[in-house]
Amino acid sequence: MESFPAVEDLTWLFEVGPRIEFEDLIYPVSATTFVTTRGKTRVECTIEPYMNSVTVVLDERGDERVRLHLWGIVNEAHVDRHDGHEALVLSFVADVPFDRLRLELTPIVRLVWESVKPWAPGLGTT
Repeated sequence: MESFPAVEDLTWLFEVGPRIEFEDLIYPVSATTFVTTRGKTRVECTIEPYMNSVTVVLDERGDERVRLHLWGIVNEAHVDRHDGHEALVLSFVADVPFDRLRLELTPIVRLVWESVKPWAPGLGTT
């Protein structure tokens, strides 16, 4: 990742401390997972900056609703806070047809995925 949030910013956003996959390696080298519950939605987000990867799992009362495993395509991540909305925003490498993914946690949990339009200028050109 070119840029990614500090672990303190992620802890603020998810309102929980991280789980680190390998204790001898710390964030941003190790996979770091945040698990929080907002209302009836459980949010699990694993961030691996060193591997340009993020995994997001959303479930409601044990029923998985969304699982995104974005392996090796996340270029940048940041915490966005404005107008009562709090979110993790991801940008992707140029080779994929995605623009941004917004995992919003406040005021409600939702995913907003922006894709590159097939008619966008420069798409498919070298």
